[in-house]
Amino acid sequence: TIYEKDGNLYFKLKDVDAKLEHKNGNVFKFFQPGSGTYDLTFNVKGSRAQSFTFDIKDPIGDFVRK
Repeated sequence: TIYEKDGNLYFKLKDVDAKLEHKNGNVFKFFQPGSGTYDLTFNVKGSRAQSFTFDIKDPIGDFVRK
């Protein structure tokens, strides 16, 4: 889930609830204590985000929610 609070964007997934910081373009980063920093990329169509992806740094492959 992506949500807004006090003018900031946050990413929430199970135990992760992290503030997103703009990196460049449609890429934001978040920090998870004990795991590190991750990039989250919004896939934008027109002026709206349609979906997002992030790399969990695990070689098992892509995680896709449909």
